[in-house]
Amino acid sequence: MKNLIKLFAAVITFAYLTGCDVNEPEYIVDNVPPVPPTGIKVFVGDDVIDLTWFDNRDPDLAGYNIYFSYSYNGRYEIIGSSPYNYFIDEGAENGVKYYYAVTAYDYNGNESDLSKDVIYATARPEGFNQAIFDYRRFPNNSLFI
Repeated sequence: MKNLIKLFAAVITFAYLTGCDVNEPEYIVDNVPPVPPTGIKVFVGDDVIDLTWFDNRDPDLAGYNIYFSYSYNGRYEIIGSSPYNYFIDEGAENGVKYYYAVTAYDYNGNESDLSKDVIYATARPEGFNQAIFDYRRFPNNSLFI
């Protein structure tokens, strides 16, 4: 019986040392970007534009990149990042129209496409203590058409 146990131990040792199938850890590479953000809305103020969007539910989401352009089909440049589903563009100038797009990125650096929503806004003062005239009735006093 002792010889049988020794033989069995020798066979197991031989199989292990000769490269028997050993379970090695598998490394999974994540190269799938998150879904682009949707539901983007803007709120304008005096030299500021606030952006919000629906929260992305991807489990490995790390944050969002915010882009702007001066035209819809223009080149979009990154203006900031946010770990939350909102961003405040404090560099906006009154009277200038800005087009915005947002992307989502994950912890592996995968970034989504630009958001599909067409979002634009023009920052402007609040208008306190200002008189607003109807263009049709007072065209010489109105600034709005």
